[in-house]
Amino acid sequence: MVKVALVIGINYSGLHESKRLNGCVYDAKRVVKMLENSLGFSNDYIYLLTDENENQTTIDRIKKVMDDVKTIITRTSDE
Repeated sequence: MVKVALVIGINYSGLHESKRLNGCVYDAKRVVKMLENSLGFSNDYIYLLTDENENQTTIDRIKKVMDDVKTIITRTSDE
């Protein structure tokens, strides 16, 4: 059985500074490293979504999540 993970770290960087979160992207990247190093996940099956790209719209981010979920379903149903 293939281990698959979708890791999301959103700081809400597009919002006013008083409404942003801190450290979510950093934490998500750390989770990815833990999945690889401690739990044996292959990087090919870890999907990381962050809002580091401030030029990306909310719609683009939602589309990325949906695309990643579809890819996960497709890849895992074939195995």
